[in-house]
Amino acid sequence: MECGDYSVAWKSSNGAVTISANTADKNKAVIKAVGNGTSKISAVITNSVPGGKTITVKGLTVRVLQSSVSGNNVKIFNNKKDITGSVSGNRLSVGKSLTLKALVYSGNTPVKMNKARMLWTSSDPEIATVNNGRIRAYREGEVTFKTTFIPPRGSNANTPVTASCTFYVYNPAKSLRIDRLLDDHERYIGIREIKGAAGETAKLEVIPIVAPKSDDEEEREDKEFVWTSSKTDVAEITENTDQAELKLKKAGKAVITCKVLDGSNKTFRFRVTVFERVKGLKITAKKLGSARVNTYNAKELTVSGLALKKTFVISPDLEPVTASNKQVVYMSTNPAAVRVSKNGQVKRYGAGNSDIYITTVDGGYRAVCHVIE
Repeated sequence: MECGDYSVAWKSSNGAVTISANTADKNKAVIKAVGNGTSKISAVITNSVPGGKTITVKGLTVRVLQSSVSGNNVKIFNNKKDITGSVSGNRLSVGKSLTLKALVYSGNTPVKMNKARMLWTSSDPEIATVNNGRIRAYREGEVTFKTTFIPPRGSNANTPVTASCTFYVYNPAKSLRIDRLLDDHERYIGIREIKGAAGETAKLEVIPIVAPKSDDEEEREDKEFVWTSSKTDVAEITENTDQAELKLKKAGKAVITCKVLDGSNKTFRFRVTVFERVKGLKITAKKLGSARVNTYNAKELTVSGLALKKTFVISPDLEPVTASNKQVVYMSTNPAAVRVSKNGQVKRYGAGNSDIYITTVDGGYRAVCHVIE
C-alpha cells in the first residue's frame, strides 16, 4: 500500500478464528481456526500523519468446519435438563409428545456443527416414535431413543457419535374407583361412604380407570398410590398400595383420600363415620311418687303401688356412656292396664299387671320392668 507511514489492525468478528499481523510484513496476517463457525475478517488502516484518515477494509469471510470429532460427545436435553444415558425417571403419558434436543460437545463446551445431521431412532415404534427429536407416545411400555451425530462432509471423522435415553410410557388414570372387599371374595363396587363401629376393619381396593383401555390387563402398569386420613385418631389407613386396610378407631367422622402417583395425580375421597357400639343396658325407675320398687337388679326391676292415672319414668343407662346410638324401644305387654311412652314414661290406665320391655336399637340388649298392683 502506497500511502506513506501507516498502521494496520486486523480484526475477526467472532472466536471461530484468530488473526494476528505478520511480523515480517504488516500488510499480511496470520489466520488460525480455533472453533466452529463463520467469521468475517477486516483490516483497519490508519495513516500516522496528523489529520490522516482511517480506512476499514472488509469482505473476507472465513468458515471453519469441524475437521475431526475425536474426543467429542453428544448430549440429549429435555427442557434444558441433561437426560443423556438415563434409564429411569423419564415418563410420558399415552397420547402426549415432547421434543428432545441433541447437542455436540467438545469436553464441556457445546460446538456448532455446520451441515451436520442428527439421526434419531426408537427401540420400539409401537410404544413411541421419534422424528428429529420429537417423540410421541402410543402405548404403555419402556422405550429407548438413540441419536447419532453424522459428521459433515469434509471432516476427518469417520466414526459417528451416539447418545441415548430411556422413557417409560404410561396410561394415566382418568378417574379412580374404590371397592370394599368382603371375606367371601365378593365386593361392594364404588363405595362413597363407610359406616362402622370402633374396632372394625375394612379392606379396600382402588381401581384406576384408564383410557385407552388395554386389551391385556397384565400389560397395564402397576401404579403407586398414597392413602391419607383427615383424622387418623378416628380412621387410619395402614397400607399405601392398590389394596389397603382401613381401621376404625373411635367415634367420629373422617375423610379418606386416595391419590394415584402416575403423573395424572387423580384423587378419590370418601367419608367414614365411626360409631361406638352399645355393649350393655341397665335400667332404673325414677319419679315414682307413691309407687315403690320391690325388687331390683341391673336388667330387671319390679314396681308396685302405681295408682290409676299416676306415672313414673324408666331410665335406660347404656354401656358405654360414649355409645353412639342411644335409642331404645319401649313395649308394654298389657297396654289396657299400663302404657309406656316412647320416652319411657309409664302410666296406669286400668287394673292388672304388665311387663315393660326396654330394647336397645343397637345390639338388641333388653331389660324388663314388672308393674304390679
